[in-house]
Amino acid sequence: MALSTFKRRFAPLSRPVAAAGAFGLAGASLFAASPALAAEFECEAVDGLPAPVLVADGVCEIVITSADAPGEDPTTFVFPASMGKIQAVVVGAGGGGAAVWDYDYGAYGGGGGQVAFVDEVALDTPIDIIIGEGGEGVEDDFAEDGGSSYFAYSSADEVRANGGYGADFFGGGDLYLYDNEADGFTGDEFYGDMAEFDFEGDLYYFLGGGAGANGDAIGAVPGPGFVLSDLVAEFGADADLFPAEADSVEYGKGGEGDIEAFVIEAPVITDGFEGGLGTAADVPPSASGQGGNATWYIADPELGSPFFDDLEYTNGADGAVILRYGAAVLAATGADATPALAAGAVAAAAGAALVGVSARRRRMTAN
Repeated sequence: MALSTFKRRFAPLSRPVAAAGAFGLAGASLFAASPALAAEFECEAVDGLPAPVLVADGVCEIVITSADAPGEDPTTFVFPASMGKIQAVVVGAGGGGAAVWDYDYGAYGGGGGQVAFVDEVALDTPIDIIIGEGGEGVEDDFAEDGGSSYFAYSSADEVRANGGYGADFFGGGDLYLYDNEADGFTGDEFYGDMAEFDFEGDLYYFLGGGAGANGDAIGAVPGPGFVLSDLVAEFGADADLFPAEADSVEYGKGGEGDIEAFVIEAPVITDGFEGGLGTAADVPPSASGQGGNATWYIADPELGSPFFDDLEYTNGADGAVILRYGAAVLAATGADATPALAAGAVAAAAGAALVGVSARRRRMTAN
């Protein structure tokens, strides 16, 4: 074959062949570099506890409630070593709310439960847990205190979170803080409060918020609790396990004292206390350690006796133990990575062969 004939037959293929070869050599990186659309996570479960929940990418949560560890006697759990590092939050129960009318006309919130922190949970070790139960709300009496919650009860590593005090005739419930480092009371306390409320210019009621795990009540405004991401700054919790996007509950918030007006359509109004006007006061979120609430519902005074009222109150919320730990990463979702790698390898092999043909053609052309 003449050289000129060889050139005419193969020269038109030179650029496509080179391009295909370059594409083939890039094939492995092109296909393999396709990023996973999302990671798929698995949260390891613990015997005797509710199923874990993925609360953020790579972060698992188990909430232990009074249903899992009821009463004053501890319940024992074992957390497997395969779970890796676990951090725990211990929340005491809230005190009950109180609505009073004999001593004064008042609605007072219970104290929120204390929030304590466990930096690293012992693994493959029996751990006794007690969850405090919320204090009972009352009418015209001292509300019941919330129960304390315990992690690693009656051991050298015990962590205790005190329950909030119940509201009483004199305002919202307080909260005494337990010092787990000193293994005793610190003397530190957050206080409930009360404030006079002038309703319609001639009716006077007293409202009081309960103390919170993170501060005092101010008048009728309850003391604040903690969202879990707060614990990064407060206790040095792992920021990866307590991201802000996983916050959903304010733990240890004080109970609320509130007043609401009613317009009564029926003209028949009698003196003295009448029940059933209002709906129940808002119930605190379950297992949040919030103090109980109390509400006065006041009839429009222009329609009759100012004593035609209704009062409502709630129990404090039970305490809880919240576990946070890392999830296992199973696989990539979206495009399957394995076929992509195989396709990349095939493309690379084909590309190498084509580049070889192109190189031989260039050498023969040069000759």
